[in-house]
Amino acid sequence: MGVVTCSTCGGELVMDDSLQFAKCQQCGAEYSADAIRTTMGNPAQASNTPPVTAPTLGEDHATVSTPVKAPTKKPLYRKWWFWVSIAAVILLTVGSIAVYLVSNYATMPDLTGEAPYEAGQRLASINEDWEINYVTSDEISITVAEEDDYAGWEVVSSEPVSGEVLKKKDVEQQITLTVQLTEEYKAEREQIIDDYVRGQQINYGWPDNSISTSDYGDLVLIKFFSSRSSHDWNSSDLDGAQVEVDMLATNLKCSILLIGYTSDYYLEHINVGLCSGTPEGAVERTATVAAAIMQDADKYAIENREKWLDDFCAIEEQDLINNGDRTAYAWVDYRILENGVAIVYKQYKNTSFTDYEYAVDYYQYIANRCALFLRSDAAIAILDDYSDETELSVTAAKPNYLYDKYGSS
Repeated sequence: MGVVTCSTCGGELVMDDSLQFAKCQQCGAEYSADAIRTTMGNPAQASNTPPVTAPTLGEDHATVSTPVKAPTKKPLYRKWWFWVSIAAVILLTVGSIAVYLVSNYATMPDLTGEAPYEAGQRLASINEDWEINYVTSDEISITVAEEDDYAGWEVVSSEPVSGEVLKKKDVEQQITLTVQLTEEYKAEREQIIDDYVRGQQINYGWPDNSISTSDYGDLVLIKFFSSRSSHDWNSSDLDGAQVEVDMLATNLKCSILLIGYTSDYYLEHINVGLCSGTPEGAVERTATVAAAIMQDADKYAIENREKWLDDFCAIEEQDLINNGDRTAYAWVDYRILENGVAIVYKQYKNTSFTDYEYAVDYYQYIANRCALFLRSDAAIAILDDYSDETELSVTAAKPNYLYDKYGSS
């Protein structure tokens, strides 16, 4: 065992006879045996270890008590129940937030490719109070109320877009779904329309370059220009058109507008076809388009009214010459009244009107033609030289005569 020095003065320590204590030879400081053993094991620590003075136990014995180190407590973060508690609080908080979000918010679903009615039902399952609007790809509003409404259509986009967060309980939330025909259904319809047009070309001799078709999904518009002028038009040519248009509407499950024009750009007829179960919105749209077409036709006819009557009277005069009946008429003329009514006069001479009663149906037809292409009330007045009354017969017609005849509004 090496020399152990005093930590206070550096003097040599000497063990007592009991080997329990050591005493410095210079300053008299006493050290316990445990302290000395510790110092021997770690000399560097000996210089820093304060001397321990043993208490006196009588005259002949002195002892020094060794301090007892208190047990170290574990920090709170090292206890297992601390972390369990933290985890429980976090889970409870997250759960509460999740319940709140699920109850009050929803993500706009991706409805692309779904049928319009099914898409609406998905949105209604989130909140049936949301206002769902449907528009076609050409921005026409439509109504989807039944499962069969707009079958063969699909959703192509939505506003708000998919993924956007919406408030579930916001009753003012509006959602717009844009829909259009599926590619498969569009191809099927094109074939049906082409077959119909080819049939009409055969039946009525429509030229290929005079026909145009527009398929808006809920409305198919077919326009054609006849090879006949408005003065050579015969209503019997289209007696079967309404039946054919109704059949086409049934096959396509939509509204049909068949618009016919003469070669000189007068509207000669308009046929409307509706199939059973046509959505209300499609019916309204069809009526709106038909009304716009008729308004354009009215404007064109009114702007060209006098020219049409000039040509009509010239044709009538030429017919009298060609038929050798010039001696039967003094003249053919017309005038337009302030209220827009057009009157065509035919003056007989050297004969009685009673000899021509068989021609009443013919004059009715002429009056109908005038009313149709002038887009105003019209009358044919037959004058007789042999009567005290100047005006013997007036055959009148309303401009809507032919539209009503063909079942159009």
